[in-house]
Amino acid sequence: QNIIETLSQKLKDLEIIKHQLSKERQDYEELLQQNRFNMKELSIQLREKTNKLEHYEELIPKIYNSR
Repeated sequence: QNIIETLSQKLKDLEIIKHQLSKERQDYEELLQQNRFNMKELSIQLREKTNKLEHYEELIPKIYNSR
């Protein structure tokens, strides 16, 4: 009987740990998804700024030479 009670308690403890780990995993997956979204947004912003910079790099010599 004692063995059954001990194993039952261990099983309960493991179920609690399993639940906690599952919750942590879910939290990390949500953070990862959020970071992927942020990374994509930053990548788009970088592309736009790079395009502007390239445009200005072309424009500045033309303006300078037109004087």
